Parts: sequence; C-alpha cells; structure tokens
Amino acid sequence: MEYCQKTGSAAPESPAADPRSTVIHMEAGLVPPDPDLETRFDFKRVPVPPGKGHKLIVLKATLAEDGTVTNVQVYEGLVPQMDEAARLAFSRWKFRPAMRSGKPVALELLVGISPDTGVAAPQ
Repeated sequence: MEYCQKTGSAAPESPAADPRSTVIHMEAGLVPPDPDLETRFDFKRVPVPPGKGHKLIVLKATLAEDGTVTNVQVYEGLVPQMDEAARLAFSRWKFRPAMRSGKPVALELLVGISPDTGVAAPQ
C-alpha cells in the first residue's frame, strides 16, 4: 500500500518564510494507517489470462479521517469480474486512520492485490 496525505486535508500551517532566511520548518511526521483485522474482506479469485499472473490489481481510494475507505476505483485491472470483486471487498475495510500531530488525516491510497492470494475473509 502506498499513501499520501489528501490534498485539501487539514495540514499544519507554517509561518510565512522570510526570503532572506535559510530556516527550514519541519512538519510533523505522518503516522501510517493500520487496518482493522476484523474488517479485512477478501474476494473470489477467477483464472487469470496467461501472462497476467504476475501482475497486480491496483486500486485507488481515499482513506477518510474516520478510517473508512471511500471512492474506490480500479486503477489497473486484470479480469473485470475479479477487479470489481476486489473493489467491493476493499471498500468494506476499516482502518485506524493516519495521524499527523495527534489528529486524523485523510489519505489517497494505491493498493496492489495479487490475483492468486489474499487475506482470509471474516466469517
């Protein structure tokens, strides 16, 4: 999973820079999100065409400040039926949100999913 803070998300304000100054203002680090193990949903895999077995389904999504996954889109797909199943399964995941300066922040996510392995679906 790759992520970055969502544009427009509340970021700490930094003072206006003096053009004659060489002072560098460091921003607080981003604490990564953590998936809730109870909501890691899997999906049914189908056979993948020859030559695509080593590729990933790549999903693009937003992780909201409350830890919900929204706006899930297939960024790169393999088989339409499996791509849609992966998109629906990932949209049900919940996370402990990413934090900056003790406050939750929204993220943009890219997630790569193998066509032949996954996480166990909760029963």
